[in-house]
Amino acid sequence: MGFAEIVITTVLGSGVLIGAVAWLVRSLMLHLLSKDLESFKGQLQLAAFEHQVRFSRLHERRASILADLYSKIVQLHGAASSFVHWYASDRDEEKDRRLKELWQAADEYRGYFERHRIYFDEPTCTIVDSLNDALSKATSVLAAITHDRNYLAVTQEQAFGLWKTAVGVLDENVPKLKKALEDRFREILGVEVVK
Repeated sequence: MGFAEIVITTVLGSGVLIGAVAWLVRSLMLHLLSKDLESFKGQLQLAAFEHQVRFSRLHERRASILADLYSKIVQLHGAASSFVHWYASDRDEEKDRRLKELWQAADEYRGYFERHRIYFDEPTCTIVDSLNDALSKATSVLAAITHDRNYLAVTQEQAFGLWKTAVGVLDENVPKLKKALEDRFREILGVEVVK
């Protein structure tokens, strides 16, 4: 065998050997990376599932709180409407009964909202606070006159003017705020809001 054949055989043999070693190293690296990738995929899927379950429960809790709050708002609005709209024609005992119902509904609503305020974003809290302010504005003066009627000197004409103002607030401002809050609640729940 000549020198050229030895060189060619050595080069080819070394090339095949280097190629085989490179292929083995590549295969080993791909296998290890594939194994790590599968492990990482599994961890990622587990984390995604845990995240989904956690936020699903949070959304369920938030929806429950929202439904309870809305129920209390409806009760409060009903009590305020009953107190204000019947104020001019009710006897003192009936005014006292309606005022007691109003205060009870207001206490339940306000306490519930304050305990669960953290579940709502700032725009929703602003609407709830505005609704509360409007209901308070509509009822507070008449409530004071009813509660302290023996100590206040309010004429029938003054009481009638205050009653008209209260009815105006209750019939004009409150429905707009209540609608805005309903739209906001629907948005939170993922219900399509038709505008």
